[in-house]
Order: sequence, then structure tokens, then C-alpha cells
Amino acid sequence: MGIVDSNMSSLGLEAAGIVRQTGPDTKALAAGDRVFVFGGGCFSTGIVISEKLCVKIPDTLSFEDAATMPCVFSTVIHGLMDIARLSKGDSVLIHSACGGVGLAAIQICKMIDAEIYCTVGSEEKIQHLEEHLGIPRKRIFNSRDASFLPEILKATNGRGVDVVLNSLSGDLLHASWNCVAEFGKMIEIGKRDLIGNGKLALNVFELNRSYHGVDLGHLIEVKPKEGHRLLKRIVEFYEKGHIGPISPVKVFAAAAVEECFRYMQKGQHIGKIVMSMDNLFQSTQLDSSLSFKPTFESDASYLLVGGSVA
Repeated sequence: MGIVDSNMSSLGLEAAGIVRQTGPDTKALAAGDRVFVFGGGCFSTGIVISEKLCVKIPDTLSFEDAATMPCVFSTVIHGLMDIARLSKGDSVLIHSACGGVGLAAIQICKMIDAEIYCTVGSEEKIQHLEEHLGIPRKRIFNSRDASFLPEILKATNGRGVDVVLNSLSGDLLHASWNCVAEFGKMIEIGKRDLIGNGKLALNVFELNRSYHGVDLGHLIEVKPKEGHRLLKRIVEFYEKGHIGPISPVKVFAAAAVEECFRYMQKGQHIGKIVMSMDNLFQSTQLDSSLSFKPTFESDASYLLVGGSVA
């Protein structure tokens, strides 16, 4: 929402829907299949996408629920399982734990039986983690300042955590980096410091600590087979009962696109926000302060191309 620059020319990186048509080389999908996908331009009534970035979903998943899963779970599976090699008993600090990635990370950590520590930015979010996810209050810290650093060290007897799933920036990035235990890993999913060429204290790399950046958009663009593998793992974990859709989910109709973005811009929501294209023929009135009127010169000639097309 304007915090970092983006080179993407179209909005939307994930979606769920029905396959309407397939190309001659498509093997695993057919028209009528229910799927979720990765791909640019997903804020649309229809997209053309590679079979590698499209996977069938179970009938038990609604499209709204399925649309909450591709990006957040792929980020977490790639970051915590593929890179950090998270295993039973490992400790994890999950920043912004009531966001989509944070809630997905909690589910994956529970599946692995890792020790979970969280940060959030409000009392409402603390209560959500306690009441709906069973995270003890003593393991929930404040993401708005660096107070989580001494509290994490105290909670872990000065050791720190094996993995930090980080989305914080600036001074809070450095505080997070200092939460990493020896042989531990920081998984960076934020963009601000990466784009801004932020700096890290090199002394923290001592004792075999490591720092890893995760950019899901770049991964699926350059290595679409990896994107396909991640989508398949999401379905596998869901069908085994290990994970579920992100909850709560706030659904907006396509006609309420401005309201949807205003809601997201507040940064106070819990879970995921979904844009539904169900009512495709609903009239949408877009207000604009700009108006454009054609201007023609009285002494000039003009050629209109395509005027006979219906």
C-alpha cells in the first residue's frame, strides 16, 4: 500500500476458481477443475496461467478459503521447512503473527511441534492468539517496539530462538537479528530493508547464525516448478488435516474494491482479505475527479481506425 515501490504492472498474486479452457499441451488439468493459482494479475474475472502454477483443490475448500492459502503457506513452507529445516522442539519467533503469513506459520509450527513465540501490535490480536490458537500470553510480545528482544531472551534463558520469521524493519530488524540463537536462522520475508539496502550487524553471524531472504514472487517467476511443488504440499497438508484456510477472512465483492483497499490500508485486520468475483455483472460506479474531452482542430483531417468493428 505504498510502503515499498513495486515493479508489478498488475495486482494480485494468488486466486482460486474454475478452469474454463486448457491448451493442447496441458496434461494435469481440464476444463471444470477447481484450482488455486499463483500469478500476476489475479485481481481479474479471468487469467491465463501456466499449468505449473495451477493445482486442483479439494471440494471441501470454498474458493474464498482456498484463495487465502497459496502465498502465505508457500512462503512459510519454503522459509521454515525448506530453508530453516525446522524440526520438532525448535523454537520460532513469528512476527506480525495475526497476519496471513503469521497465522500460516503458527499452523505449520504446530504441525511440526515447534515451540512458538509471537509478536503482534494490539490487545485485540493478543486475545485472538490466546483464544483461537492457544498461544499463552507469556509467549506473545509487542511488535511495535524492541521490547520483544529482552523478553525473548528472558523466556529462552538467554539463548534466543532457533528461527526468526521476520517482517519488521529498521531498528526492529536489528532487534530481531539479535534474537537468533547460535546455529539459528533469520528468515526475512519483509521488503523494506531489502529494497532500501539496509545493514546488518556482522558480529551476529558468529556462532553459525545465518540470514536468508525469501521472495515468493521471484521464486515462482524464475522457478515455476518450485511454485507447483509448494502448491501441491499445501493441498497435501490440508488433506491430511495438518492445516486449514486462514481465518478469519474478510470477503469484499469486486464492486467494493475501493472499500477493500481502504480496509487493508488501515493495517488493523486479522487474517486475510479476499476479493470475490461472484457477481460479475454488478454495476460498479467509479468516481473520478478527472474528466477528458476530445479536442479536434477545425482545419485538420482525422483518420478513425477500426470504426466498423461492432
